[in-house]
Amino acid sequence: MLGQFASAIIALQGMFRLIAFQPNWEWHFDMSMRGFWGSFGAALFTLPIFFLFIACQRYFGADTDLGQYLVIYIALWISYPLTAAGVVIVSNRQDAYVPWIVLHNWSFMARYLIITSIWLLYVAGVIDRDMLALLATFYEFILRPIIHWRVAVVALGVPAGQGALAAAIPTLIDLMLVEGLIQFFEASAG
Repeated sequence: MLGQFASAIIALQGMFRLIAFQPNWEWHFDMSMRGFWGSFGAALFTLPIFFLFIACQRYFGADTDLGQYLVIYIALWISYPLTAAGVVIVSNRQDAYVPWIVLHNWSFMARYLIITSIWLLYVAGVIDRDMLALLATFYEFILRPIIHWRVAVVALGVPAGQGALAAAIPTLIDLMLVEGLIQFFEASAG
């Protein structure tokens, strides 16, 4: 387990290097099939961060059902790789599938660390509600898409425009899946 934790720390360091456009991010990741399957361990390492994120929201009265959010969490870990498989087949970049999923999986952990850190600043009283709204909006509409785009561009080895399109397809499908599940849960409750 300690070896997996060390691998997660190394991958997270690599992800922040990749996001920051710093060189030598590649050596932080195992792009083999073993690394592909190992990158799904990011789901386990991200789970405590995810719970902390939900706790921050619940602390301020958000109506968050943990069971429903766990279903959404699991669905996202299944949906993105399936949709990305379709994207690489259509774009004839099957050779880039494993690197894309490896990088995406580790970026999931980095993204949750970022948004949870923003919420923790609010919970700790370091920022006010307006700053929370500003930072969360910046994250959701600027930083998060940039991370998805950067991962797609480097993993697929495509120009910026193609990377944006490739990243947008599974990301939008994930957003539709989340919205659909939320509506399903609301309809089931009422």
